Amino acid sequence: MNDCLSMEAVLALAEGKLSEPEAAKARAHIAGCLDCTRRFALASGPVPPPRLSPTLNSPAAQHPVTRSTVPLSVGRYRIVRELGRGAMGVVMLAEDTLLARQVALKAVGPASADGELASHVSSEARAIARLQHPNVVGLFDVLQHAGQVYLAMEYVEGGDLQRWLRTPRTATEIVELFLQAAAGLEAAHDAGVVHRDFKPANVLVGLDGRARVSDFGLATMQGERDAVARGALVGTPAYMAPEQFAGKLAGAAADQFAFCAALFEALSGQRPFVGEDLGSLRDAVMKGPPAVPGNVSPALAAVLRRGLSTEPKDRFPSLRDVSRALREASGARRRRQQRVALAVATVLAVAGLGVLLKPRDPCALGATRLAKVWPPANVAAVPNEVRTWLERINQDWSEAWVGQCHAWQEQKVSDAEWQRTRGCLEAALDDVESVAAASVVLGESKPASMLLQYVAQPKACAATGNPARSGLPVETTARQRVVDTLVAIIETAVLDQEKDMAGALRRANEAVELAVASHHAPTHARALLVLSRLQYNSQLNAEAVRSNERAVSLAQSSGALHAVARAEQQAAFDVCLQGDPGVCLPRLERLRVMANTLEDPWLRTWVEELTLDSDWSHPATTEQLAALVAQWKKLPGARVDVARGQRRLARALTDARDYAGSLAVTLELIPEKAPLLDLGACEVSITRARAYAGLGRIDDALRLLSDVQVVSERKKFARMRTDALNEHAQTLLDNGRAPEVLTLIPADTEEPQLYEKRIFALLQVGEFDEAKRVLEALTFPSNFRLLDDYTKRQLRYHQSLLALERRDAATLTHATEWLGADSDPGLLAAALTTRGLESEARALLKAQPPELWMLHVELAQRERKWADALALLDLHVAEVNQFTRTEAALRRAYTEVMLGQHKPEACLALEAAREQRKHEWFALFPNEFARLEADVKGKCR
Repeated sequence: MNDCLSMEAVLALAEGKLSEPEAAKARAHIAGCLDCTRRFALASGPVPPPRLSPTLNSPAAQHPVTRSTVPLSVGRYRIVRELGRGAMGVVMLAEDTLLARQVALKAVGPASADGELASHVSSEARAIARLQHPNVVGLFDVLQHAGQVYLAMEYVEGGDLQRWLRTPRTATEIVELFLQAAAGLEAAHDAGVVHRDFKPANVLVGLDGRARVSDFGLATMQGERDAVARGALVGTPAYMAPEQFAGKLAGAAADQFAFCAALFEALSGQRPFVGEDLGSLRDAVMKGPPAVPGNVSPALAAVLRRGLSTEPKDRFPSLRDVSRALREASGARRRRQQRVALAVATVLAVAGLGVLLKPRDPCALGATRLAKVWPPANVAAVPNEVRTWLERINQDWSEAWVGQCHAWQEQKVSDAEWQRTRGCLEAALDDVESVAAASVVLGESKPASMLLQYVAQPKACAATGNPARSGLPVETTARQRVVDTLVAIIETAVLDQEKDMAGALRRANEAVELAVASHHAPTHARALLVLSRLQYNSQLNAEAVRSNERAVSLAQSSGALHAVARAEQQAAFDVCLQGDPGVCLPRLERLRVMANTLEDPWLRTWVEELTLDSDWSHPATTEQLAALVAQWKKLPGARVDVARGQRRLARALTDARDYAGSLAVTLELIPEKAPLLDLGACEVSITRARAYAGLGRIDDALRLLSDVQVVSERKKFARMRTDALNEHAQTLLDNGRAPEVLTLIPADTEEPQLYEKRIFALLQVGEFDEAKRVLEALTFPSNFRLLDDYTKRQLRYHQSLLALERRDAATLTHATEWLGADSDPGLLAAALTTRGLESEARALLKAQPPELWMLHVELAQRERKWADALALLDLHVAEVNQFTRTEAALRRAYTEVMLGQHKPEACLALEAAREQRKHEWFALFPNEFARLEADVKGKCR
């Protein structure tokens, strides 16, 4: 190591500042020293060919594959010639003898390498394996041969970006090519991969004009431990971000910095930061963005300066934002697609009116592809809803194909962009073919339209970031397996809706097995996502995470952004369910971007629904829920989503006391006389019963709740039976029929919420001793600790109510301790007053927020201090709002009646309130309730 070149010498060699004898000596040393090879690669890129004899004396352990040891073949790969050498290995051109194609075979280190080199081998292979993108060099295989690890990668005939820039280029050409490289980096970042060594030498430009990001030897993956020690320099100094010079872990923002540094150099002809040595170069970088030469337009200069900011937070949020800014700055905006008339004309031409197309028009090939897929020979067997939607998709497809194809012919889009768009469109047409075939198998009896969410929107194929995807396999049996998998996915959904969780899990696993046999990664990913959701719902959390991760990996590797988005949707749902806006909202924003990129109406509507749920402190309004239901109704195959939204809307309308509206929604869900066949029907019926009760149809409500209990008992819907019984008891209590509650709920019930209703009933009928006995049994330590926190608080609340009723000062002593300062302050004040602690009660109420002034009125009325109550109502009359108006009016009427100052209207208002039980605000206890009844009747004769 002591004989190694200094960093200054390495930089001087990279910059061409050494004399020829000195440079030759440095190259000779680098060729035989692995450490200096790495350092030179970090400084400038691939090692220049040394002017030495092919027989080097470097130890094989240092660099196992030398020019003298290049094998004739590696596995099925026959070596053709050496392409070059880099910091992390030798690259050779090889022929895949099995598939008859050329590959770039990279020797990256010994199979038993220790420490750093082994981690880089693993890192590069895993980083590239996560990516399959037109602008990233693809990885075909990883293999071992003669103790050496090799990566079989896509061979790009052409040169690197450094070489491409040697030919004079316009600014538009340079920006266009860098945008391709940015797309590759964006794909890496989306997959959690950070390159950390982006530079022109690591971008390959093929003869087709397509740029591909390569050399992920220093890449790191989010969520994995970095193999490079903290404090070590990682990257090429000329393009390294300040955080890399500081020895910090580099993120996506560091790749953005390197990208902008390379683009600065390409546009201006000079590097943004210079220094005589590594220290001065670091100082230049740390000083901040440099001045951009005048030969770069001000708009592009502004983009470069922001991307080269010293602090990562001052750069663009992502490379995708950099790309967007570059397009705007360079005027390279996407043109609108051709009109629908041209697309229709093309399809008609292929279908039999070929005079409209030139014989050699490449666009005719796409229309021919559509004609072969749609309509199928058995189109009449395709369910109506599916057929209608697919016809619409195919019209969009022909429009997108012809528009993009002619844009390519007119050189408005590059060859690479057209190739990507064409691949995406062909994959979308594969979706049409497989979904149509699966829907025929399913028929009208099963919800085949649910499959339509798996068909890519053709218009989205022209969007940047929506890559070409894996097409259907060629082999007939494998294609049939794709169809079989889609059928199994729908049958899984049916079993799930019927609450047959065991059957659904079994069918979902069968779907995964069929998908594996199909060798079609997007279908495999879809099946795994279905399985993952079922596993999550079955509390198989570890299995669910593994299935989801595998689905994401398959989806990303095949370019199936739909599946990636669905996985993101599941993750966002799980996160948002926990109610943390700081985590939930960024996930939703990322999901919204994906939905817009994919032009996916299902995903967009899901985002809207999750957004409504993301803020638990502001529940969705009935207007928002109604709008959401209307959105779901527009989408075929969203029946489950529509029903979920309608059930939720009906409950919200009931809570808002819009009983007529709630009843209308439940009748749309299930007709009035429909049998209760499943859990969904029972749930809707409970909501309908609440609406009946609100409309005064008490007998109809009780009859329906009884039916739900009977059906739930027979079908063993234990949870639903308890919910119906609980609602039944509440309806009876609300209508003064407490004795019936005691008959309905047995004394030995084991459900805490039913115990609560029974205690309420005991209090209302004056069975205080029995209520006390039940409460004492439930609050006995051995029983009490088994209850959840909510039930514990409710039982303590009832204990306090009972103590107030019986003037039990000893029990009331514990009320404040039991209920806590955040409990009902009116109840706590009453407890204090009953114990003779009026000053403490007043102090407690004074400590409450001003808007709770009604509590003071309540306490005055409870103490029968009518003049004080009236004075308080007069004092706060200006503060009455829509929420307190009814309560204030009733309390004033009651107070005036008790003072003998009432008018006939006051008696009428109290009588109406008694019928509707609106005076329960200040009638907490049975004895007080009876007292109120007697007071009103006595005064209002």
